[in-house]
Amino acid sequence: MVVTITSLPESGNPARAAMEDAIASSRHAVVGPNTAGYLTTPARLRATSVRTAGMRPAEHGGTIALTTQSGSIGSYLVGRCFEEHLGLRYWIPTGNEARVRLHHVVEAFAADEAVEVIGLFIEGIRDGDRLLAALDSARAHGKFVAAYCIGQTDAGKSAASSHTAAVSGTHAVLMHMLTQHGVLVTDTVSELFDVLKVAATAYAGLWSESRPPTSVTAISTSGGSCSITAEEFARRGRTLPPLP
Repeated sequence: MVVTITSLPESGNPARAAMEDAIASSRHAVVGPNTAGYLTTPARLRATSVRTAGMRPAEHGGTIALTTQSGSIGSYLVGRCFEEHLGLRYWIPTGNEARVRLHHVVEAFAADEAVEVIGLFIEGIRDGDRLLAALDSARAHGKFVAAYCIGQTDAGKSAASSHTAAVSGTHAVLMHMLTQHGVLVTDTVSELFDVLKVAATAYAGLWSESRPPTSVTAISTSGGSCSITAEEFARRGRTLPPLP
Protein backbone atom coordinates (compact mmCIF):
# COMPACT_ATOMS: atom_id res chain seq x y z
CA MET A 1 0.00 0.00 0.00
CA VAL A 2 1.26 3.48 -0.91
CA VAL A 3 0.28 6.45 1.27
CA THR A 4 0.98 10.04 0.22
CA ILE A 5 1.12 12.97 2.64
CA THR A 6 0.91 16.48 1.25
CA SER A 7 1.80 18.34 4.47
CA LEU A 8 2.32 18.04 8.23
CA PRO A 9 1.27 20.39 11.04
CA GLU A 10 3.82 23.09 11.88
CA SER A 11 6.75 22.33 14.18
CA GLY A 12 5.82 22.36 17.87
CA ASN A 13 2.32 21.11 17.22
CA PRO A 14 1.73 17.85 19.17
CA ALA A 15 -0.10 16.44 16.18
CA ARG A 16 3.08 16.70 14.11
CA ALA A 17 5.07 14.51 16.49
CA ALA A 18 2.29 11.95 16.53
CA MET A 19 2.16 11.86 12.73
CA GLU A 20 5.94 11.56 12.45
CA ASP A 21 5.90 8.61 14.87
CA ALA A 22 3.14 6.97 12.84
CA ILE A 23 5.11 7.41 9.62
CA ALA A 24 8.29 5.99 11.15
CA SER A 25 6.51 2.87 12.42
CA SER A 26 4.31 2.33 9.36
CA ARG A 27 4.62 -0.86 7.34
CA HIS A 28 3.42 0.97 4.25
CA ALA A 29 5.31 3.00 1.66
CA VAL A 30 4.69 6.55 2.88
CA VAL A 31 5.58 9.20 0.29
CA GLY A 32 6.07 12.77 1.49
CA PRO A 33 5.18 14.97 3.22
CA ASN A 34 5.29 17.90 0.81
CA THR A 35 4.55 15.76 -2.21
CA ALA A 36 2.24 16.03 -5.21
CA GLY A 37 1.18 12.39 -5.19
CA TYR A 38 2.44 9.89 -7.74
CA LEU A 39 1.72 8.51 -11.19
CA THR A 40 1.96 5.03 -12.70
CA THR A 41 0.76 4.62 -16.27
CA PRO A 42 0.81 0.77 -16.45
CA ALA A 43 -1.85 0.71 -13.72
CA ARG A 44 -3.56 3.77 -15.26
CA LEU A 45 -3.31 5.45 -11.87
CA ARG A 46 -2.81 9.19 -11.57
CA ALA A 47 -2.86 9.79 -7.82
CA THR A 48 -1.61 13.33 -8.28
CA SER A 49 -2.83 16.90 -8.52
CA VAL A 50 -0.76 17.48 -11.66
CA ARG A 51 -2.95 18.42 -14.59
CA THR A 52 -2.61 15.48 -16.95
CA ALA A 53 -6.31 14.89 -17.62
CA GLY A 54 -6.89 14.24 -21.29
CA MET A 55 -3.22 13.51 -21.98
CA ARG A 56 -2.87 9.96 -23.28
CA PRO A 57 -0.06 7.74 -21.97
CA ALA A 58 2.05 5.61 -24.27
CA GLU A 59 0.33 2.43 -25.38
CA HIS A 60 3.12 0.20 -24.04
CA GLY A 61 3.19 1.92 -20.65
CA GLY A 62 6.42 3.80 -21.33
CA THR A 63 10.08 3.32 -20.46
CA ILE A 64 10.82 6.60 -18.61
CA ALA A 65 10.73 6.76 -14.81
CA LEU A 66 11.04 10.04 -12.91
CA THR A 67 11.65 10.79 -9.26
CA THR A 68 11.85 14.38 -8.09
CA GLN A 69 12.23 15.97 -4.67
CA SER A 70 10.08 18.82 -5.98
CA GLY A 71 6.48 18.37 -7.01
CA SER A 72 6.36 21.44 -9.24
CA ILE A 73 9.56 20.60 -11.11
CA GLY A 74 8.30 17.08 -11.50
CA SER A 75 5.00 18.34 -12.85
CA TYR A 76 6.89 20.33 -15.50
CA LEU A 77 8.76 17.20 -16.61
CA VAL A 78 5.59 15.10 -16.51
CA GLY A 79 3.71 17.67 -18.57
CA ARG A 80 6.46 17.81 -21.17
CA CYS A 81 6.50 14.01 -21.43
CA PHE A 82 2.75 13.89 -22.05
CA GLU A 83 2.80 16.85 -24.44
CA GLU A 84 5.50 15.25 -26.58
CA HIS A 85 4.00 11.76 -26.33
CA LEU A 86 7.00 10.24 -24.59
CA GLY A 87 6.52 7.00 -22.72
CA LEU A 88 6.39 8.10 -19.08
CA ARG A 89 5.95 5.00 -16.95
CA TYR A 90 6.30 6.32 -13.38
CA TRP A 91 6.63 9.59 -11.52
CA ILE A 92 7.28 9.66 -7.78
CA PRO A 93 7.95 13.05 -6.12
CA THR A 94 9.49 12.15 -2.76
CA GLY A 95 9.12 15.55 -1.07
CA ASN A 96 10.53 15.69 2.46
CA GLU A 97 11.20 11.95 2.47
CA ALA A 98 9.93 11.03 5.92
CA ARG A 99 10.03 7.37 4.89
CA VAL A 100 10.36 6.74 1.13
CA ARG A 101 13.62 8.31 0.00
CA LEU A 102 15.43 8.89 -3.24
CA HIS A 103 17.47 5.69 -3.09
CA HIS A 104 14.35 3.57 -2.44
CA VAL A 105 12.78 4.82 -5.67
CA VAL A 106 15.96 4.38 -7.73
CA GLU A 107 16.28 0.82 -6.39
CA ALA A 108 12.73 0.07 -7.53
CA PHE A 109 13.29 1.62 -10.96
CA ALA A 110 16.54 -0.35 -11.39
CA ALA A 111 14.72 -3.62 -10.71
CA ASP A 112 11.88 -2.89 -13.16
CA GLU A 113 12.67 -4.54 -16.50
CA ALA A 114 10.33 -2.18 -18.36
CA VAL A 115 12.19 0.95 -17.21
CA GLU A 116 15.02 1.99 -19.52
CA VAL A 117 15.51 5.68 -18.70
CA ILE A 118 15.59 7.25 -15.22
CA GLY A 119 15.40 10.98 -14.53
CA LEU A 120 16.26 12.56 -11.16
CA PHE A 121 15.73 16.04 -9.74
CA ILE A 122 17.86 16.21 -6.58
CA GLU A 123 17.72 18.84 -3.86
CA GLY A 124 19.60 16.83 -1.24
CA ILE A 125 20.80 13.34 -0.37
CA ARG A 126 20.18 11.72 2.99
CA ASP A 127 21.87 8.35 2.43
CA GLY A 128 24.71 8.65 -0.06
CA ASP A 129 25.91 5.05 0.18
CA ARG A 130 22.45 3.64 -0.51
CA LEU A 131 21.96 6.02 -3.44
CA LEU A 132 25.30 5.09 -5.01
CA ALA A 133 24.47 1.40 -4.63
CA ALA A 134 21.10 2.01 -6.30
CA LEU A 135 22.78 3.87 -9.17
CA ASP A 136 25.28 1.05 -9.62
CA SER A 137 22.37 -1.38 -9.77
CA ALA A 138 20.63 0.77 -12.38
CA ARG A 139 23.77 0.84 -14.49
CA ALA A 140 24.27 -2.92 -14.17
CA HIS A 141 20.70 -3.40 -15.40
CA GLY A 142 21.36 -1.23 -18.47
CA LYS A 143 19.39 1.83 -17.37
CA PHE A 144 20.28 5.29 -18.59
CA VAL A 145 20.25 7.77 -15.68
CA ALA A 146 20.30 11.56 -15.92
CA ALA A 147 19.98 14.11 -13.13
CA TYR A 148 19.77 17.80 -12.35
CA CYS A 149 20.98 18.84 -8.90
CA ILE A 150 20.33 21.97 -6.86
CA GLY A 151 23.16 23.47 -4.79
CA GLN A 152 25.60 25.22 -7.12
CA THR A 153 25.20 28.45 -5.14
CA ASP A 154 24.66 29.34 -1.49
CA ALA A 155 21.20 30.63 -2.41
CA GLY A 156 20.33 27.31 -4.00
CA LYS A 157 21.58 25.34 -0.99
CA SER A 158 19.56 27.52 1.37
CA ALA A 159 16.39 27.19 -0.69
CA ALA A 160 16.79 23.42 -0.97
CA SER A 161 17.29 23.08 2.77
CA SER A 162 14.16 25.08 3.56
CA HIS A 163 12.15 23.14 0.99
CA THR A 164 13.06 19.52 1.66
CA ALA A 165 15.13 19.74 4.87
CA ALA A 166 17.81 17.79 3.00
CA VAL A 167 21.54 18.40 3.07
CA SER A 168 22.74 19.48 -0.37
CA GLY A 169 26.45 19.37 0.54
CA THR A 170 29.24 20.50 -1.75
CA HIS A 171 27.91 20.64 -5.29
CA ALA A 172 31.19 19.79 -7.01
CA VAL A 173 31.63 16.68 -4.85
CA LEU A 174 28.05 15.61 -5.54
CA MET A 175 28.50 16.08 -9.30
CA HIS A 176 31.69 14.03 -9.27
CA MET A 177 30.07 11.32 -7.18
CA LEU A 178 27.07 10.98 -9.50
CA THR A 179 29.18 11.07 -12.65
CA GLN A 180 31.49 8.35 -11.36
CA HIS A 181 28.47 6.14 -10.87
CA GLY A 182 27.15 6.50 -14.40
CA VAL A 183 24.81 9.50 -14.11
CA LEU A 184 24.70 12.15 -16.82
CA VAL A 185 24.36 15.44 -14.93
CA THR A 186 22.69 18.35 -16.75
CA ASP A 187 23.06 22.09 -16.28
CA THR A 188 19.34 22.97 -16.39
CA VAL A 189 15.98 21.31 -15.86
CA SER A 190 14.98 21.86 -19.49
CA GLU A 191 18.24 20.21 -20.53
CA LEU A 192 17.35 17.27 -18.29
CA PHE A 193 14.12 16.81 -20.24
CA ASP A 194 15.94 17.02 -23.57
CA VAL A 195 18.44 14.39 -22.45
CA LEU A 196 15.68 12.07 -21.26
CA LYS A 197 13.86 12.52 -24.55
CA VAL A 198 16.94 11.62 -26.60
CA ALA A 199 17.79 8.70 -24.34
CA ALA A 200 14.27 7.29 -24.51
CA THR A 201 14.21 7.42 -28.30
CA ALA A 202 17.80 6.59 -29.21
CA TYR A 203 20.06 5.33 -26.45
CA ALA A 204 17.97 3.09 -24.19
CA GLY A 205 19.51 -0.34 -23.65
CA LEU A 206 23.04 0.77 -24.60
CA TRP A 207 24.28 1.88 -21.20
CA SER A 208 24.95 -1.32 -19.27
CA GLU A 209 28.47 -2.04 -18.08
CA SER A 210 28.66 -4.90 -20.55
CA ARG A 211 27.56 -2.76 -23.49
CA PRO A 212 28.82 0.82 -23.05
CA PRO A 213 28.19 3.29 -25.91
CA THR A 214 31.10 3.02 -28.34
CA SER A 215 30.61 5.95 -30.69
CA VAL A 216 28.43 8.96 -31.41
CA THR A 217 28.08 10.91 -34.64
CA ALA A 218 26.83 14.49 -34.95
CA ILE A 219 24.66 15.28 -37.97
CA SER A 220 23.36 18.79 -38.58
CA THR A 221 22.39 21.22 -41.34
CA SER A 222 24.80 23.67 -39.67
CA GLY A 223 28.57 23.28 -39.67
CA GLY A 224 28.71 25.60 -36.67
CA SER A 225 26.39 23.33 -34.69
CA CYS A 226 28.60 20.33 -35.41
CA SER A 227 31.63 22.32 -34.29
CA ILE A 228 29.92 23.21 -31.02
CA THR A 229 28.96 19.56 -30.50
CA ALA A 230 32.55 18.43 -31.10
CA GLU A 231 33.82 21.00 -28.60
CA GLU A 232 31.29 19.96 -25.96
CA PHE A 233 32.35 16.32 -26.33
CA ALA A 234 36.02 17.31 -26.10
CA ARG A 235 35.36 19.30 -22.92
CA ARG A 236 34.02 16.11 -21.37
CA GLY A 237 36.93 13.96 -22.47
CA ARG A 238 35.14 12.36 -25.44
CA THR A 239 35.81 12.58 -29.16
CA LEU A 240 33.65 12.23 -32.25
CA PRO A 241 35.16 9.58 -34.54
CA PRO A 242 36.04 10.76 -38.06
CA LEU A 243 33.72 9.61 -40.79
CA PRO A 244 35.13 7.64 -43.75
